[in-house]
Amino acid sequence: MNRSAALLALSLLIPAYAAEPRLDADGDPLPAGALQRLGRNRWNSGNPVAMIAFLPGGKSLLTVDRSHTAIIWEGASGKTLRRFDVSGSEVRPQRMFGNPVMTDDGKILACPSDDGTIGIWDVSSGKELKRIKCEHGVPKALAISNDAKKLAVTGLRQKCLTMVFDLDK
Repeated sequence: MNRSAALLALSLLIPAYAAEPRLDADGDPLPAGALQRLGRNRWNSGNPVAMIAFLPGGKSLLTVDRSHTAIIWEGASGKTLRRFDVSGSEVRPQRMFGNPVMTDDGKILACPSDDGTIGIWDVSSGKELKRIKCEHGVPKALAISNDAKKLAVTGLRQKCLTMVFDLDK
């Protein structure tokens, strides 16, 4: 076999020994260094996501999309484990102005709505615990205290007034 034929044969064999690319849950190759793909057939709520967070233990994720749907996803596969509506009303609000927030322990979720209310939700059950009416306008920015007892809210009206609510009452 001449030298050029040997090089050609070797060049055809090298790709067969190259590392196989990591695949997503749908079998599509991932970019180098990526562990999962969000926004495909799996991991896709169908609406823009307003919040994403790992739940305690790091094996599942919670997303809340702009249509007020909360979804808990299995981290390894992207499978939907649970889905619940966080609009808190029979007539779904048109949009979510502020971003939802979750307590550090992953138990409580606060979701603002364009009707001037904030729903407080139990993440494990998907049940609404309470609804807070913001007299100062549409909730824009939210923060939950480390002990999950207080909720700070900034509104879009009244010169961005900030109020603090007691979640225990």
